Amino acid sequence: MGTAERIAGLMLVVGGLVGGATPAWAQSAGLLAAYSFNEGAGTTVGDASGNGLGGTLQGGAAWTTGGKYGGALSFNGSSSFVDLGNPALFQRTGSITLEA
Repeated sequence: MGTAERIAGLMLVVGGLVGGATPAWAQSAGLLAAYSFNEGAGTTVGDASGNGLGGTLQGGAAWTTGGKYGGALSFNGSSSFVDLGNPALFQRTGSITLEA
């Protein structure tokens, strides 16, 4: 694959929170966001978790059919990414698990 990376999916899972008062949205651990990256076209990725945390492709990130199980996103290894913004659900004080 050279310096380019392909990602076929990503999940963000809350593992627990530490310190300070726990915000109302953080009362339980669980799936925070899930991205299958199988849209295949367009400039956005959808969030399958039901939390509405979609993102936009930036810096040349492109759809490819060369994923391990079909469609995926291709990144150039230096400047491409998916911008998920900074929603309140991502503003954590504890641990999270990223799985790709």
